[in-house]
Amino acid sequence: MTASLHQALESRIRELQDLWKNTGRHDTHDTEQLRLALRSYRDVMHRLLPLADEQASR
Repeated sequence: MTASLHQALESRIRELQDLWKNTGRHDTHDTEQLRLALRSYRDVMHRLLPLADEQASR
């Protein structure tokens, strides 16, 4: 299970990085794309933190 979770997280992070890298211009659309990418990063972190707490308490 740990390997599949790790693989899924790496895949999601690559998707987010691609989204981030593909916003090169400074217009409203790009700002919105960056906002959505940051929001997605935050969502991933919110999912990881409980797992880290669970591992730390073992």
